Amino acid sequence: MANLTIKNVPEPLHQALKKLAQEEGRSLNAHIIRQLESGLAERNRRRTMQRQREEFRAFVASLPKMRSSAALIREDRDRGHR
Repeated sequence: MANLTIKNVPEPLHQALKKLAQEEGRSLNAHIIRQLESGLAERNRRRTMQRQREEFRAFVASLPKMRSSAALIREDRDRGHR
């Protein structure tokens, strides 16, 4: 495992993180690691969703264009169907 040193953490942020860690029964270190993992997982999830949206838009754009349902009904009636 690697070590990471974070400098110049604002005191209010440090206190808030410490309080949250205590509430969750974790060490400050474990809490921060969990927050970093969660942030990265959320970033990856958002990237995946963005890619899937782009793929879906491309798929929809590739579909044949539908004609108006009114025109289809009119044609059907013109053929003698009611």
